[in-house]
Amino acid sequence: MLCQNCARGLSAFFKSSIVSRTVQNVAVKRTFTSLTPLRPTIFPSAFRTSTPVNASAAVVGEGVQVDLALAPFKMSTHPAMEAMQVRCAPRNTFNPSHFVRKRRHGFLARLRTQSSYDSSIITMHLSRLLALSALGVSVGLGLDLSRRTTAMIDVLWNVSNIRMENTLRSSGAVFSFDITDSAPAPQGFNTSCSYWNATSIYLPDNLPDSVNCTDLSVSFSIGMYNQKYFLFVHHEYGYCPNSQHKGYSCQDYGQWYFSADDVEGQVLDVRNDNGHYSHFTRDYIMMNPDRDIEVQVPFQY
Repeated sequence: MLCQNCARGLSAFFKSSIVSRTVQNVAVKRTFTSLTPLRPTIFPSAFRTSTPVNASAAVVGEGVQVDLALAPFKMSTHPAMEAMQVRCAPRNTFNPSHFVRKRRHGFLARLRTQSSYDSSIITMHLSRLLALSALGVSVGLGLDLSRRTTAMIDVLWNVSNIRMENTLRSSGAVFSFDITDSAPAPQGFNTSCSYWNATSIYLPDNLPDSVNCTDLSVSFSIGMYNQKYFLFVHHEYGYCPNSQHKGYSCQDYGQWYFSADDVEGQVLDVRNDNGHYSHFTRDYIMMNPDRDIEVQVPFQY
């Protein structure tokens, strides 16, 4: 028969071996369930039982459980796993050579250069298109402004400081007046008109015909019709598409008649005289011009 101490030693030995096998199975399962693509090497574990072989099984079991719970996840506790590589794991062995890396770098550089070149070309074309479109819009607006129909305002012409006079016992005659259109430009104007004739003996001689005023868009004429003097004023301006004149410019006409007796006055017949003297002045008259196109804005009194 074995003694009591021998029996305790055998039971402790067998129990410690059983615990070691259990730990081995657990360590192997934990190791192979965490495979990595870099094929890691399992190094010997630092786990060692600090309890002697003849220690009690209960103490050994408690030490194994506590140390195993605190051990790293990928560490093995069995000596058989020392210096052993994990098989069947994904491998990452791509290591391009120096020339392959240079070719790849050159290809990517060309791609980047080509993409930047394409973007610059596209930007250049877009800028050209924008410039051309802006030029077209500006030209179109310019043509539209130059050919925009002029709005007509029905206003009267104020003719003032009218003077018709010839020189007594000599040659010469003068015709002058001021005229104003109170409408905004280009319809409106304010100018002076005058004409001097050094050859006229009588007032009806050599009357002014289509003489420009200070404002060159305004011209005037003075003549006789049916024993009456008439003052004719013409104004050309703007753009009127319905006009029958060349260039579709707007044409305004104003006309006023004076009696011959009013203009010539009393005839002074003197023997051996050159003729009679005529002197006519008028402070102002209101002339209603004829518009070349239909009036779009009525006159506000």
